[in-house]
Amino acid sequence: MIALDLDGTLLRSDNTISDYTVETLKKIQEKGHKVVIATGRPYRMALEHYKRLELETPMISFNGSLTHLPEKNGTLNIV
Repeated sequence: MIALDLDGTLLRSDNTISDYTVETLKKIQEKGHKVVIATGRPYRMALEHYKRLELETPMISFNGSLTHLPEKNGTLNIV
């Protein structure tokens, strides 16, 4: 498992993830590695980046106080 922070790690100064980073993380996942977002941000502020990376793994948010699996319909499941 590879746990990545958003601010200062995955995100550029304009609050986006580069296409290069997205493609690199897809290749890593294709090799069987799990990629997880672990952020201090609230869930809703991290969700767009989770979707951009097309993740299906749990997301850790609120400085580690919430771990959940975002679903396509927008509901939360506490893990």
